[in-house]
Amino acid sequence: MFFSFLNLFNTAIGQNHANAFSINAVVIDSLTFEAIQFVSIYKTRDKKGTLSDFKGGFTIDNVLSNDSIVFSYVGYEKSLIVANENTIYDTIYLNREVQLVDEVIVLADNSILYELISNVRKTQSNTVEVAKSYFELESYHNEQQLELFQGYYNGKYQGYNVCDLQMKNGRFALAPLSKRIFASTESSKAMYLHNIVESNEYFPVSPFELVRGKLKKYYSLSLNAKYVDNNGNTIYIISFEPRKDRNSNFAGKVWIDSLSNNIIKTKLLVSNASVHPFRPIWSSHDLDTVNIEITKSFDVENDSIRLNTLHFNYDLVYRSSEDSSLNISTQAVLHAYNYNDAFILPFFNFPDVSNADYRRIQMLPC
Repeated sequence: MFFSFLNLFNTAIGQNHANAFSINAVVIDSLTFEAIQFVSIYKTRDKKGTLSDFKGGFTIDNVLSNDSIVFSYVGYEKSLIVANENTIYDTIYLNREVQLVDEVIVLADNSILYELISNVRKTQSNTVEVAKSYFELESYHNEQQLELFQGYYNGKYQGYNVCDLQMKNGRFALAPLSKRIFASTESSKAMYLHNIVESNEYFPVSPFELVRGKLKKYYSLSLNAKYVDNNGNTIYIISFEPRKDRNSNFAGKVWIDSLSNNIIKTKLLVSNASVHPFRPIWSSHDLDTVNIEITKSFDVENDSIRLNTLHFNYDLVYRSSEDSSLNISTQAVLHAYNYNDAFILPFFNFPDVSNADYRRIQMLPC
């Protein structure tokens, strides 16, 4: 994934259409009162919906009176409201799943935790599926927004991982900073470079790559909590910390179904990463202090794991010959929202010299 400061160029414009009435609100944790990002929100009538954004806000259009709207997020009880045109909706509260606190306290040892994580590789699916997918990215320097990218893709997914993203269409907006533009020129590429269960040269090591012996050697595990989900399955929430080399190994947390050994959700964190997929496009520029947060959540369909959302945050220091340094913070999300359908892609051959998202948008036929 490359970064660059570029000259200004035209942006692609798209429109959204709204029918009936719309609901605009924020999804809030009922215990902490914090906003919840990327909650799945859909109408049962037509199965169409949206995600809450980076601040927990959402808009769902084409709502009819008496529509049932479902709110779903890993670790929270599924919630349902019946829409009414005369009701003002501003806040939706979600309750956390009931935790089995007593069982957590009496856990004899943590060997079961190492067993659960080391067995994750066995649950990886070999089936490749295609789903309509939405990708959004925002970049900031301090409080100033520099970049907004929104795109629709046919995503190819295999179990826990993204295999490919084929663009249908997109739009972007870039704001000048010192008469130049900062752009994440291959913003979606990092999404499918990351593999949960296999090591590669672009990301730090995660515990899911390791056999049980190496996992015990390199990682310390602890049980945060256990709870019973909506299907009656017991979910373990396990924290993992590298014993050393924190710059080249992910720390984080994972939600694992103790019966199937499937990952339901995982969050991977690394500070000042020594391994990362980012490069400045100009040889005279440099990147420093790269921090990464990757969160993946999954659904289970017919005993098969499917990616639901991939949340990718990173911040870094961008150094160039023209500036002392710039602090860049980026947040991105990929959502696979329809595995039963795919976009009809443009009949257009992109040149092999670049797969940059911005260039693809500019080359797409009108």
